[in-house]
Amino acid sequence: MRLLTYNIHSGRDVNEKPSLRKLSRIIQQIKADIIALQEVDVYSWRSYFRHQARYLARSLKMNFVFGANMRYFWVMRYGNAILSRYPILACRNHPLPSFKEKRGLLLALIACPKQKIFFLNTHLGLSDRERVFQVKEILYLATGFKLPFVLAGDLNASFAAIELKPLLTCFQSAKPVVHNDCASFPANHPQFCLDYILLSKDWEVNTTYILPVEGSDHLPVIADVSLNVVSS
Repeated sequence: MRLLTYNIHSGRDVNEKPSLRKLSRIIQQIKADIIALQEVDVYSWRSYFRHQARYLARSLKMNFVFGANMRYFWVMRYGNAILSRYPILACRNHPLPSFKEKRGLLLALIACPKQKIFFLNTHLGLSDRERVFQVKEILYLATGFKLPFVLAGDLNASFAAIELKPLLTCFQSAKPVVHNDCASFPANHPQFCLDYILLSKDWEVNTTYILPVEGSDHLPVIADVSLNVVSS
């Protein structure tokens, strides 16, 4: 199974030029089975009032769910999306503690070929203090999972950040796929590791890599994984 996390920067590249069609082509070439997208616009003026999650899902022939964390006027939305080749059975957008920009954790129950899994997508805050509370909330929710799970997204912090340690170490069943040397931001001169794919103990990681393409201000992070334990 191929997993992808990608901050699409509201469908703009590193030079702030519209790039949604290019992003669609990039993602299509990756051939991911489940995708976590961050910074997704829905009916926003800056992205020509397009429902970006629906556009990408249709162009890729995938199922999708969208979680709005910010709302403007009556119809404009901004948040995270999950795309899946497999059926999405249920979803929920859980608000995370936020100081300024509202953040959320988008959860989806997905019927994969071997069994159902939980797939989580998030975009953490810009301040380390804010991320401390957000990580605590994610851990609180994830400890109740009885199925294999994946947590993917833009965590806005390096692998060595103190506030991420509980997420990476307190959960013995989770292991990071992306390491310090896997910089994903900015796309034109990657220096910072901000984008992650984390897995429960039920998974085996085969390969993980970052694709050097400039469709956004971030680079896409890809992991090829397989389930090695089938939970009851």
